[in-house]
Amino acid sequence: MEKKRMGAFIAALRKAQGLTQRELAERLGVSDKAVSRWEREECMPDLSLIPAIADLFGVTADELLRGQRSSAAPADPDREAQKAERELKNLLRRRTDSFLSGSLAAAGTALLGVPVAAFFNAANRAELGFYAACFFLLTAAFLEAVLLARAFHSMGEETTGEAVDACKRTLACWAGRVFLLVAALTGGLLPLVILPAKTPFLSVGLKGLSWPLYGTLSGAAFLALAAGVNTLVRRCLPFFPRTQRQKERDRLGRRCALGAVFAMLCTVPLHYMLSADTALYRQDLSFDRYEDFVAYISRREEGDPASGGAEEERADYRLRSIVNNQGQTVCTYRHRNQNAVSVSYPNTETCLPIRVGTLEGQRRANEIAGTVGQVLFLLYPLEAGAAALAFFLLAKRPQAPRRRTGRSGPTS
Repeated sequence: MEKKRMGAFIAALRKAQGLTQRELAERLGVSDKAVSRWEREECMPDLSLIPAIADLFGVTADELLRGQRSSAAPADPDREAQKAERELKNLLRRRTDSFLSGSLAAAGTALLGVPVAAFFNAANRAELGFYAACFFLLTAAFLEAVLLARAFHSMGEETTGEAVDACKRTLACWAGRVFLLVAALTGGLLPLVILPAKTPFLSVGLKGLSWPLYGTLSGAAFLALAAGVNTLVRRCLPFFPRTQRQKERDRLGRRCALGAVFAMLCTVPLHYMLSADTALYRQDLSFDRYEDFVAYISRREEGDPASGGAEEERADYRLRSIVNNQGQTVCTYRHRNQNAVSVSYPNTETCLPIRVGTLEGQRRANEIAGTVGQVLFLLYPLEAGAAALAFFLLAKRPQAPRRRTGRSGPTS
């Protein structure tokens, strides 16, 4: 037997089936270094492994020992190439299916953090819910990174070709989707740890629509940032070709992103004006007669001190005046009504009508302003979604052929 012919024959059979040295070693129960030494023709396999190797590659032990196929059955090069391609596609499909199963498990782990955070938030432990959810998010990201590294390592550097590059692109795209999901969930959970620290009345847990609305905004911001990082990473990977079509898609993506940012910047002053100015929603009482105003503002509510000299002085119901634009006092009153929080009037000769702001009106104005502010928060993710929709629709539009411009040469 010639060990050189056997080593080359084993290498050819392994590559024909799309196996790496590590995978062949795992199937035979030996180390990859041993397989490498066989193919480098430094030594021969142990005799006890000959039947296993022959059965694995579909050859006889005699053909394996002689380092060539039997002359009675000459190999067809086209058939062998088709068989090798078919084996490679099956191998890549198995690896892709295995990776997708692991990616779904990682995505499920990340999504599991949301109900955990909701449980702790309902139990008035918003910050603890955020940290508990971060454990699931970090676990999902680590699991996805390990799966991706293991899948790329299993392909090895020896397995090349367009099919392998397409498989790597598929795996990288799926891994990118999982990482985008983790980034979006991280942004969506961030209000649980930020808002209680900034707003004292939310220190134990976020109630109502506070978390969904603020979480949607921060989640959209984190998703946009992660999408930008994902695009930069894909540019650095060698198996993502930079075609002219891809360059145009990148330019379109930048334009849509800038459009979304411009729309959000235009929404900010409108959002602030409609949610911060409670005077837009306050319904004050209006009095066209001094007598009606004095009767209302001087009226006592339940719980006020009874009329009397000492108690009147302790309540500090001082005599107040309304002075017109000519410096004349047109009305005097004592502010006894605790439901009235403000008094305003025009700077005219009569100072009528006199408007009185009440506690109930202020409370309703604050509720309306808060609701309007929360609803306006939805504009930001809607604008980002509109930009993303415009990108996908324009990116799928067929590319028009470019017209070549220039002066034509002289004709004879």
